[in-house]
Amino acid sequence: GAFGDTRGMELSMKKSFSKNFSFNLAWNYQWASFTTGKRGNVIRDVIMSKETVTALGSEIAYTHPELNVPVPNLWVSWAPDPAGSGKEVPVVMTAADLAKYGADSEKRISSRNQPAGTIFGSGEWDGPRPVPGEVGSKYGVLIQTGGYTLFYIRPKPGDRRQFGSASFLFSFPSDFNAPHPILSLALRNMRVNMITRLETGGIFSYTPPQGGYASYQELGMDSRTDISAEKTFPLSPRVQAALFLDVRNIFNQKDRTRPSNNADYTYYGNEGPRINDTNYQQYGDANDRTAYAATPRLTQVGLRLTW
Repeated sequence: GAFGDTRGMELSMKKSFSKNFSFNLAWNYQWASFTTGKRGNVIRDVIMSKETVTALGSEIAYTHPELNVPVPNLWVSWAPDPAGSGKEVPVVMTAADLAKYGADSEKRISSRNQPAGTIFGSGEWDGPRPVPGEVGSKYGVLIQTGGYTLFYIRPKPGDRRQFGSASFLFSFPSDFNAPHPILSLALRNMRVNMITRLETGGIFSYTPPQGGYASYQELGMDSRTDISAEKTFPLSPRVQAALFLDVRNIFNQKDRTRPSNNADYTYYGNEGPRINDTNYQQYGDANDRTAYAATPRLTQVGLRLTW
């Protein structure tokens, strides 16, 4: 959660179910960037002061019931058990150890006391403060929280900025009457769902041939449509059969999230390899086999019994 920030908005129009159908239309715009902090995330550090290191490293918390060795509240290394059990036991820190690790903690506290803008970029930073309660008052454990943004906010690769969706539901009761008797029989106890999605392609970065800073480009739009239908046949008051059809990605739409050659796509709109590429001529476009957002067209037909 400390490396990205996403914002967005949605406009939608909905028709509640009536006269055997309903629909929902929606358009979304979003933007995602590499960032951290209170734009959506919070950084939290827990720091021990020099006094904390000394206190915890000097105090013996308990004697190990199996190995019969003292276990301090804080230790940083292990050693073979003097009793020869073959296990490792915690080593109580020496005065030199306590001084070293205490000095390291003081350096961390000193570096965190700087204004946020001098060490992280722009943002908010509250600096180290004691942890509330006994831990903070007795041992001097410090906590700090803050938020900041990087100096150079950039888009996240693959981010899709805009996408729209449309869903439709058609449902007909057992006593439905159409203008023609045959049509009435065909539609009674029938339920049809369709969902389609249209979205802009992912963002990718590339370095222009002439050099300079990397630029961010957006791939073309793509879409996917799923449809399902089910017709129920009552066999008795408690038993019914249902014949169903479920088709995912009905148009077999592909979704290339990244071009084979970034520069070629940017200048020529070519997502795949060049036509004179020797590997392409011999094997075809290898990425074309994995260019689906989810799956190729998948059709399922079945019979369902309910009792």
